[in-house]
Amino acid sequence: MIESDLACDELMILKQRDLVDLCLSEGWNPFFLQPSDEALHLIKPLVLREIEVAIADSQKKVVRRILSYLRQGQVRDLADEIASLTAWRLEDSFSKLGQSPKSSPANDDAQGILLESLELMQLPPRFLDQKPEAGLAELCGREMKHLCNLQRHDAVVQLGQRAAWLKLEHKRIAVALRKSRLSVRRANRLIVLKAYKESPNRERRDYEDAILTSWLADPECSEYVDLLGKVVAYRQRKQTSTISLDAFETEWVDYRVNKRLWHALSQGN
Repeated sequence: MIESDLACDELMILKQRDLVDLCLSEGWNPFFLQPSDEALHLIKPLVLREIEVAIADSQKKVVRRILSYLRQGQVRDLADEIASLTAWRLEDSFSKLGQSPKSSPANDDAQGILLESLELMQLPPRFLDQKPEAGLAELCGREMKHLCNLQRHDAVVQLGQRAAWLKLEHKRIAVALRKSRLSVRRANRLIVLKAYKESPNRERRDYEDAILTSWLADPECSEYVDLLGKVVAYRQRKQTSTISLDAFETEWVDYRVNKRLWHALSQGN
């Protein structure tokens, strides 16, 4: 309905509240956008930040709707800039391959499919452009391990998906893919948690609850515990009006953190 109304008035200048309404209609409660009459082209950093958080929270459908909405308004330049910055994160090139073949394609074809993944992310191949004398799965595994060492976990996941589609199996592929999927998931979650912390539309309690939810889903991630500790320490400093905590107070923070984690765990069960 929002998009059809916009199409009826080509001269309409999009405002921040228009984008907020669109987000809410899509089930996305904005972190940084406000229901104000400020023109969108004046708040580009806020729009870009909102897009970043939505992508990290796996809300690609919402982002595509926002881009479509902006293109129909008079902020096509902003839409094009967002699209260029997020193209590889939004484009589902893997699904375009269609159903996995019943038998493995010829080596040249399969190698081309893997190299295309690197090309889309503008990454030069380290091993995949070599002749697959030891087997294409071996080359793919070495490439994925190399990218994993470079902390390019997003590229590792893309390659791993294509390797599975091609029915390539190798220990290095499995190990690198498992490690990188976890790293990508955690990195995205930290982006969302930072948004909770800095958002003018969220309360401090929302941030703490989001940390606990993240920890319950991935209790082996120590970064969530560290974030919760900072929340508890901040609250303690605010109550005591001290700049730093002494040794006893640090122990108290650890106690409070463990108590919160135990309570969240017992509630979850």
